[in-house]
Amino acid sequence: MPNPATGYPDWYQSEGSQTTAPPVQPTPTNSSRPLPSWYVSETPPVATTPAPAAAPDNRPLPSWYSPEPESVTVTADKTPTLGDDVGDFAANVGTGVARIPGAIIELPHMINHTLNWLQAKAQNLGDGGNRTGADIDKDDPFAKHTLSSEDVDNGVFKGVSAVAGHEVHPYEPTSFIGKLLQAGVTGAGAGLIDPAALLGAFRGGATGVQALTGAMEGMGGRVAKTAIASDAANATQQAFPDEPGLAALSALVAHTGASTAEVAARAGGGLGRDAVRQVFSPTAQGETEAGRALKQVDNTLPGLAAPPAADIAARTADVRAATDAIGPGLPDWQAGANLRAGLQQRVQGLEQAREEATAPLREVRDNSPTLINTDPIHALIAKKLNVAAGAQQDALKGALSDLHLADGGLREDAAQLAAARTAISSRISDATRAGDGASAAHLMDVRKVLDAQINGAVPEAGQYTSKYAELSKPLDPTQHGAVAKVLDRDQFNSRFTFPEERVPDLFLRSNATRSDLAQLVAAHGGDKSAALGALQDHLAGITQRAVQPDGTLDTVAFAKVMQPYQKSLGNVGMYFPELARKFASAKAAQGTLDTMLAQRGLADAVGNGALRDKDGVVTGASFGQWVRSNKDAITKTQSPGAAMRLESIATALQKTHPGELADVLKSEWAPTAIGMATGGLEGGVLGTLLHKSTKVAFGGLDAKRMAAFSAAIEQATLDPAYAQRLAGAAAKRGGGISPVRGLVRAILATPLAVNSGRN
Repeated sequence: MPNPATGYPDWYQSEGSQTTAPPVQPTPTNSSRPLPSWYVSETPPVATTPAPAAAPDNRPLPSWYSPEPESVTVTADKTPTLGDDVGDFAANVGTGVARIPGAIIELPHMINHTLNWLQAKAQNLGDGGNRTGADIDKDDPFAKHTLSSEDVDNGVFKGVSAVAGHEVHPYEPTSFIGKLLQAGVTGAGAGLIDPAALLGAFRGGATGVQALTGAMEGMGGRVAKTAIASDAANATQQAFPDEPGLAALSALVAHTGASTAEVAARAGGGLGRDAVRQVFSPTAQGETEAGRALKQVDNTLPGLAAPPAADIAARTADVRAATDAIGPGLPDWQAGANLRAGLQQRVQGLEQAREEATAPLREVRDNSPTLINTDPIHALIAKKLNVAAGAQQDALKGALSDLHLADGGLREDAAQLAAARTAISSRISDATRAGDGASAAHLMDVRKVLDAQINGAVPEAGQYTSKYAELSKPLDPTQHGAVAKVLDRDQFNSRFTFPEERVPDLFLRSNATRSDLAQLVAAHGGDKSAALGALQDHLAGITQRAVQPDGTLDTVAFAKVMQPYQKSLGNVGMYFPELARKFASAKAAQGTLDTMLAQRGLADAVGNGALRDKDGVVTGASFGQWVRSNKDAITKTQSPGAAMRLESIATALQKTHPGELADVLKSEWAPTAIGMATGGLEGGVLGTLLHKSTKVAFGGLDAKRMAAFSAAIEQATLDPAYAQRLAGAAAKRGGGISPVRGLVRAILATPLAVNSGRN
C-alpha cells in the first residue's frame, strides 16, 4: 500500500538506495514529473490511533520512468488481426520464400534440438527439474556446430541486403493467420525436397541426376502436403511454444492425413479404405490384398486338383476289386505239386491211349508162328565189327547179343525179335545221351535191317511199330528238359527227385524261361491254360505279398516281389494273358488311386499351411519354394494348366508385398533409416522406441490381416472361381496403394514441416 507520507508504494525505493539509508532528495529533473497515469494511490487503512505524520519522501523516481503526455488516453492492447498483414502480403510471402533454405539446412540442428528436448523431459521426470532443450543444447557440441534456421536466415537477408543496396529485414507477421501464411509458403518450398525419394535413390546406387529426377516426381502433391504440415506445426508452436515434440507430432498427423486425402481423391479413396479396413476389418483387408495379387493370374486355368473323399473311396474299392480278381494264388509247394500232377495225368493219358491203339497189332505180332530170317542182320554186324573198335565195337557186340536168347539160341519169331529191337533202341538212346554219335549210327543201321526183316515176314509187327511211334510223339516233350526233371523218379520209382516247392521257379526263373514254358505247353498238347495254370496261381500268390490289408496295391512292393520274375513277366502277355490283364487292371486302378491320393495330399498340405513361411504367412518366396519342392508330384498328378497357374501365382506374389506394413512394424529398417537421416544415433534410438509402440498397437490387427490374406491365397490355389471373385472384388474396391509408403513419407517429411513452421 502507498506510504501516507509519500504517496508511493512501500516496496518502492530509489535506484541505488539501501534499506537503511536515509532518503535522498530527488533531482530537479525527476522531482517535477507527474506520476504515471495508471497509478492510483491506495486508500490508507483506518486506524484507531492516528499515525504520526511522516516526513515527505523525496526519493527520485526510477531511471526508466517517463511521464506520459497529458493528452494520451491509454486503453487495453489491441490483438493484431489479418488486416495488419494484408498490406504487407508481398513482404510476408517474400519472407516465407527467403526462409526456405533455412528450413531445409537446419534439419540436423532442429532434430538434434528435439532429441535434446526429449532428453530434458526425461531428466525432468526423473528428478522433478525444469530443464528445456536449450539447456541441453548449451553443452551439446553437435548443436554448436550445426546451423540453425536463424543463422541461415541472417545469411540470406545479408545477401539480399547486399543486392538491394540497403538493409533488408525479414517481415514478422503478428496475426495468427499471417504466421500460418508465412509458414505455409516456407513449407511449400521445403516440400520440393522429397527425403524418401532421395534416401531410396541413393541407397539404390542412383546417380545425382537420377536422384534429383526421382525427388521431383509427385512434386505438386508433396508441396501441398508439406505446406499443410508446416501450418499444423506452426499452429502448435504458437499454442505450445515450449513443446517442440507436439509440433512434430502435429506435422506428422497432418502430413499423413493429407496423404490419405490425396490418394482418396486420386484413386477413389483406396488408401483411405485400406487404412479403415486395416483397423476395423483386417480380415477384409487381407482378402482385398489377396485379390489384388490374384488379378495378375489367369484364373480361367484349372486349380490344384483336390478329389473329394467319396471319389477316393470309390477308387479304393476299384483297386480292391482288381486285387481280388487276381486271386489269392498258391504257395510255391502247392503250385509245384499241382503242376507235377497235371503232367503226370497228361503222360498217363497219352500212354493209355497209345496202349489202346496198338494192343491189337501187338497181339497179332506176338502170336504169329512165322520164323524170321536174321542172317542179313548178323552179316551186317559182322561186317561192322571188322572195322569197329572201342565203344563202337562194344555197341555192335551188344546188339549181336540182343539177337540171342538167354540160353544162346537165336531169336527167330516176331515177338522175340521185337524184344531184341527194344533192347537195341535202348542202346541207341544211351549212346546218344553219352554223345557217342558213331555208335548210335551203327546201331540205327542194325535196327533198320532188323525192322525190314520183321515187317517183311509179319506185316502186323511193322504196323504196330509205326503206330506206337506215332502215338509216342506227344510224349516227347515229357522226355527231356524241365518237364522231364519234374517227372523224374529215383531208381526205385518210389518218389520224385525234384522238390515240389522248387517246381514253379524251375520254369519261371530259369535261364531259358521262354523255351521251358513252350516245352511245358507242348507237354500239355498246346493247352496253355492247363499247362500254365499252376504257374499263374504261383505268380498270383507272389502278388499277394504286395497287397495291403485294405486291398490296395503297394506298387513299390509289387515291383520288388516281381523283380526275380522279370523274364517271365516279359512274356506274360504271351503265356499268361489272363494274369497280364489282371495285373494291368490292378496297377491301373492303383495308379489312378495313387494319383488321387497324391492330389489330395497336395491339397491337404496347402490347407495345413505348407505354403506359409516360418512366420505363418504366405509370401512369394514361401509359395515358390513349395512349388519347387513338389515339382515332381505336381507334374505327375496335375494338369499342365494347373501347374502353369501355380507358377503364375508364385510370380504374382513375388511382385506383391501384402505384408509391407507388417514388415515395417516387425523390422528395424524404418526407425534406423529415419534416425540416420535425421540425427544419427539419438534419432535411431527415438525411432526404435516409436517403432516398439507402433508394433504393439497395430501388431494384432496386422496379424489378422495377414492370416486372412494367407487363407485367401490358400483357398484360391485350390479354387479358381473363388480367386476370380476375389480379384473382381479387389478391382471394384480399387486401391493397391501401400499405406506404409504414405506413413514413411510423412515421417521423413516431418522435420521439414516443423522447420518451415517456425516464425
